[in-house]
Amino acid sequence: MLKKTLSSHLKEAAIKIQAADNLALDWRQQWNNLDQRIDSLLKALDGNELASETLGNLYKVQQKDDSVFVSSGLQTSQIINSTTLSFGPRALGVYKKSKDSKQYLLGSEEGCHITFSQGPSGQVAVLLGPYRSNLGEVQESEIIIRVYKHPDQITTKKIEKHFRVFFYYCVCTSQNSLRSNYRYLYRKWLIAKDLRYRSSVRTKAFNWVERTLYFVGGGIAVWAFFID
Repeated sequence: MLKKTLSSHLKEAAIKIQAADNLALDWRQQWNNLDQRIDSLLKALDGNELASETLGNLYKVQQKDDSVFVSSGLQTSQIINSTTLSFGPRALGVYKKSKDSKQYLLGSEEGCHITFSQGPSGQVAVLLGPYRSNLGEVQESEIIIRVYKHPDQITTKKIEKHFRVFFYYCVCTSQNSLRSNYRYLYRKWLIAKDLRYRSSVRTKAFNWVERTLYFVGGGIAVWAFFID
């Protein structure tokens, strides 16, 4: 069998990259369908006054709606797309001194969010970000809770599941919930599942969990939650 020439190797590489480019384009073209599924679930949340008053108003920000892209004439498939749902400010009912100590400020928090973010290849990462407060900060930044090959893999049922995790993550990162060991462990569990940290954080996190459960009452119930 004759060995391939250098030129044939180059041609083969070009064919493979072209195929990957075409597939990535197909997957990026699926983004609008994902947005429609997200919007259909958001409509079911309209009119929930208790949630708005307690959690803060829910805002949606889409990369494709940025004025730079709207005026560009680019197609959705030509943009690195993202859709973020974020809760606005909520008051915490306590006050603190300002930095110059000349006035007092109302304690508040905002910005707990879920983001669906697409890369150039068409893959979609689902991320959670915590509440930020002028009274203190939680330790984590954004956590990747799932990665999909393309938008069509993210069914309405899966989006609904991610929303449930998101809503509970709001509870876990709110300042007045930080005293809960159970909610702290849930946050650490989410971090341990993040693909970027699995190799190092997961082992450390679960070792920490085992030690903590030895001392924390009701630990068996928490451990059962993780295993389930």
